[in-house]
Amino acid sequence: MASTQNLESLQKEGRLSLTQQAIQNKQFWSVRRAATSYNVPRTTLRLRIHGSFSITKSNAKKRKLQLSEEQALVQWVLDLDRRGFPPHIIDVRRMADTLLAARGENPPPQPVSKNWVSRFLNAQPELKRNGIESSTHSVPNSEIPARLTRGSSAFRRRVSCTAF
Repeated sequence: MASTQNLESLQKEGRLSLTQQAIQNKQFWSVRRAATSYNVPRTTLRLRIHGSFSITKSNAKKRKLQLSEEQALVQWVLDLDRRGFPPHIIDVRRMADTLLAARGENPPPQPVSKNWVSRFLNAQPELKRNGIESSTHSVPNSEIPARLTRGSSAFRRRVSCTAF
């Protein structure tokens, strides 16, 4: 279900496009009168008439993945999580790179940046941060058995004495 703010912005966009059509069809003589009739901001209407885009359209050019690719990535993450295998951050990054490579563009697009996954996760309301695991996942000390800590400390001593 869409949020009320999202619904209001969609309604406003619809009114703006109807107002633009009405002005193009010469139903109104002035932008001010058309804006008041359709209950849209006059300055926004004037900017749209002169060629500016809505924020969602202008931000679409800045996005790495297209909307359909992002939705596919979200579904893939949710599917893995449902099966009991929450993906690691590196897995999400590899999948995004695979989607970019599947476009078949020449030259191929650059891979996603190192912080892209965290920004992507923050932008997706369906994905909660606890569903994705970091590749540097640490286990609390209380969950590590004593024999493993003894063995790993001996291993660390041997590694620290050996020069690579």
